[in-house]
Amino acid sequence: TVDLSLRTETFDQDVEGIQQLLLQYGGYIENLYQQGEAGSRYGRSASLTMRVPSEHLDAFLTGLDGFGRVTSRSETTEDMTEQYTDNEVRIQTLRTKLERLNTLLSQAEDVSDMLEIESEIADTQYQLDRYESKQLNINRRVDMSYVYVDVNETVAQDDADDEELTLVQRLGAALKASLEGIGRFGRNLL
Repeated sequence: TVDLSLRTETFDQDVEGIQQLLLQYGGYIENLYQQGEAGSRYGRSASLTMRVPSEHLDAFLTGLDGFGRVTSRSETTEDMTEQYTDNEVRIQTLRTKLERLNTLLSQAEDVSDMLEIESEIADTQYQLDRYESKQLNINRRVDMSYVYVDVNETVAQDDADDEELTLVQRLGAALKASLEGIGRFGRNLL
C-alpha cells in the first residue's frame, strides 16, 4: 500500500496523466473524489484510490515522479503468508471431510442417517466456500497493490509559506499571492 501527496501547478494535466499512467500499467481507479474550483483562492484537490498490478508497482511509482512535487509518501507491506497457508490447510481438510461424507452418504441405508449426513455436507460445503472466498480475496490483495494519491493544486500562498523553496521563490510566490488578493478585492469591489 502506497500513500502519496502531490502538489502541482498543472492540476488538470497531472490528474489526467496519472489516470493514463495507471491504465498503461493495467490498473484501475477504485475511487476518485475531486473538489474545488479552478482559480479559487484555495485551489483544487483530487483523491484517487487506485489498484495497480503488484508486478508493475515500482514502475508505476517511478512514472508518478513526473507529476507535481511529492509532499508526503508512505509505503506499507502486509505479509499474508501465514493467513494464506492457514486457509490452504483448512480448505484441504474440508475437501477431505466432504469426500468422506459423500462416501458415507452413498453407503447410508437409513433415511434419518441420510438426512443427517446431507446436513453435515451442506455445513461443510458452506465452510469450504467461505475459506475459498477468503483465499481468492488474499490472491486479489497480493496481485493488486493499493495506491492512494492526493493531488493538490498549488496556489501562490502555499508556495509563499513553503520552507523547502528558496527565498527568491518564496518572495515571488508571496508577491503573486498579494497581486491575486488585490485582484480578488477589486473584482469584489466592483
